Amino acid sequence: MSATATQGPWSIGSVDENATEILALSNGQLCAIAAVWADDIEDTAANAHLIAAAPRLLAACDRFVSYADKWPDDISGPLRDDFLPMLRDAIAAARGEA
Repeated sequence: MSATATQGPWSIGSVDENATEILALSNGQLCAIAAVWADDIEDTAANAHLIAAAPRLLAACDRFVSYADKWPDDISGPLRDDFLPMLRDAIAAARGEA
């Protein structure tokens, strides 16, 4: 059995000078996904927002790649040559396959 990430949506707990938690509901229970901290509160908040958005970003990448695979003739030029490989790499990294 392979491990899977906790389903989104993920949200941000309180942002303070010590750390910010990324939270999710898993099996009806609130759980911490990550604790985020940086040199200042603005960087902490920015990093926390990026991490909390990860499930939505992965879903968007997956959806585009699935579309491209189903209708390859609809994807051409830079979308096919530049962006599609970047999305595939990002998906692999998010799944621990890169």
